[in-house]
Amino acid sequence: MDDPLPERPGLIAEFETPPGQAVLPEVHVALRLDGDRFGRLRARPDLRLEAPFDARFGKWVLQVASAVLREHPQARFAYVGDDEISVLFGRGAEGFGPGGFRFAIRVAAQASGQLSLLIGQVATYGPRVFQLPTDDWAVRYFAWRQAVILSQSLDRYCRAALSLSGLDEAASRRVLAGLSDVEKQEVLSEHGIDVAAAPTWQRRGVLVWRKPGGEGDAALVIDTELPDGEAFERFVRRVAAT
Repeated sequence: MDDPLPERPGLIAEFETPPGQAVLPEVHVALRLDGDRFGRLRARPDLRLEAPFDARFGKWVLQVASAVLREHPQARFAYVGDDEISVLFGRGAEGFGPGGFRFAIRVAAQASGQLSLLIGQVATYGPRVFQLPTDDWAVRYFAWRQAVILSQSLDRYCRAALSLSGLDEAASRRVLAGLSDVEKQEVLSEHGIDVAAAPTWQRRGVLVWRKPGGEGDAALVIDTELPDGEAFERFVRRVAAT
């Protein structure tokens, strides 16, 4: 690859497809399902979820991602963070789904219904479609999302640590506003937290993919110990080619 990501994520954003725009032939299509106000959802006292991450909630989201892959065989894999699912589909309109963005809305509705049933509360995903012109750009997209998930992980650990120090949510967000990831790690260090020791799935996300020739649930692999950086990019490229 000639230009490493996630140093220039704005370039990726240019490939986002607005509603009504057709899916071009031969492009890779990534569908991102963004959780709507999941922070508020996780904070509901009746759900009794742990902060900054809850293993049950993480498993629910993985169940949703797995259901998307089962329902849509043209989907190659799903990359999962706690608040988002990015699904790589096949090339062009035929490899994505009928109706372009309308198909994306339908997948988001299915995922929303699945998660709502699992947790017993209304949960909503919003769809975003990215048309990525080459294999390299497809890999770059997922490298970008992994970097975002890492940054969000640091932010959530920081907010949890500051909460234990007596700061409310609004005050914690003001303290963290504008801090780099390195500075957030310093905040955690001051509170005696080594985020590198946190479970890998919280920092690097999870990949759900199909084994070649497999059928049904037995075909799905859930990888919770992903590498990062260039090793992650190579891993994504290899899985995308299966």
